[in-house]
Amino acid sequence: MWLQIYGLVLSMTPGGPLPTGRMGMAYPPTTFGVQGGVAPYTLTRVGGAVPPGMTFSSDWVLSGTPTQGGSYTLDFVATDQIGDTGAFFYPLTIQDIAPAELPDAYAGAEYHAQFYPVGYSNAWILSVVSGTLPNGIGFVSVPAPSKYEPCPECRSDEVERLLSSFSAGGCGSSGSGRFT
Repeated sequence: MWLQIYGLVLSMTPGGPLPTGRMGMAYPPTTFGVQGGVAPYTLTRVGGAVPPGMTFSSDWVLSGTPTQGGSYTLDFVATDQIGDTGAFFYPLTIQDIAPAELPDAYAGAEYHAQFYPVGYSNAWILSVVSGTLPNGIGFVSVPAPSKYEPCPECRSDEVERLLSSFSAGGCGSSGSGRFT
């Protein structure tokens, strides 16, 4: 008697969402694995993008220090020894504060710039964590429309520079004033 079984279920680790990363901070090395089916396995990245500054190594480890925030996806196909396959999709968020650069300011002229969190919930406060603002320039947090509503002005494609995000808060933060 000969028995052949097809369609074994493959699964991947990690089994849940990937940890959220922060621009400019080392991402915790995350090892991917395949289970089920018949070993050995191959794992092929078939779509999505690894964030700039990060790598997905041949030994299936995602690591590095992201240099650009935003929402990314990693799409894989795992194949076992007998050809069974499974497709897996991993979203990855890298937090940041946008814009990356502020517009030029001119002495005696009004100045206004707005910052947007990228990859954060809308419960946050921005604050200056290093350096000082020029004389006459202030920094103000603007409350979110609702704790439970998405922030329509918030962009999801950039990251944190000289500011830090904490809990409770605003939909945008801005600095304004007059240079003298």
